[in-house]
Amino acid sequence: MKILIVIFTLLVFEGYVRFFVVSPVAVVFDPDLGPMKAPFSRILRTYEGFNHYTTDAYGFNNGALGALPKHRLLVLGDSFVEAKHVSREQNFVSILNALPNVLAYNAGYSGADPRSFPVLVRRFLPIIQPTQLILCVNADDLTALNTTALPKYESPSGMKAWLQPLFAHSALATHLNWKYKPVFQEWWQSLHKHHAAKHQSKGFSQFSKHWAEIIDKLQSFNIPMIVVVLPSLHYENGQVITIPDRREEILANVAQAKGVQVIRTERAFVQDFEKQGEVAFGFMNSHLGTGHLNIEGHQIVAGVIRQALGLKP
Repeated sequence: MKILIVIFTLLVFEGYVRFFVVSPVAVVFDPDLGPMKAPFSRILRTYEGFNHYTTDAYGFNNGALGALPKHRLLVLGDSFVEAKHVSREQNFVSILNALPNVLAYNAGYSGADPRSFPVLVRRFLPIIQPTQLILCVNADDLTALNTTALPKYESPSGMKAWLQPLFAHSALATHLNWKYKPVFQEWWQSLHKHHAAKHQSKGFSQFSKHWAEIIDKLQSFNIPMIVVVLPSLHYENGQVITIPDRREEILANVAQAKGVQVIRTERAFVQDFEKQGEVAFGFMNSHLGTGHLNIEGHQIVAGVIRQALGLKP
């Protein structure tokens, strides 16, 4: 009887989480990028903002591809680009995609860093034949560049192989993983704090060197590119405060030294807040003022990119 009660309780929680909180996520193993969302997966996210969408034939947050127009933008980045937090038509890639004669393809995914950019360009080169690369980066991306090579990914085995089908089919397991994995990671990182501090003390020279090498790889495709640097901001007492971050300076300066156009977006965010009074990061169901771009933030980023590329509204 007790077992039946436990099973019934789990089923109730599973149903509630599946329909109101988060969907299970089917993943496929990519030898270059690691675990990625499976094609045509239905995604529900209500942790930070709200979004319910289906991935495209390649596992990314796009609709079906149609005829290729004059302007074809390949947008690269992490979860800020993937934009699981707002509906698809409200994210900045889709706003650009709605412009006349423009295809903007969202190749962002959670956990990405610039080391994945050459892989994705090579992969989508024959598919969308991009005329413009848009690299969206933030301060954390620089410190991910301890090497220029992506980690060596191997097919899941052992416990990971056993858990993967569970996360693919159970919304409750997906939710618990999301909720408690960061706690474990924070604990694990605290055990290695001394090593991390020692690593950081080496300075940013190796990070900037690796960033420069990645830009060299991207320039070898002979496709025009721009680097969009997303800012570090803090909202307090009716004001928006820019937080100086040396990593953002390095990302911008290295790219500019390579002849790449750089868009520093902090000014646009500050001006928008002073004019509209709208916070551009965070959501009412999480932490307003921090986190990922909300609808206002996506509109700002779309606007600065459109102006930089000279695209007609």
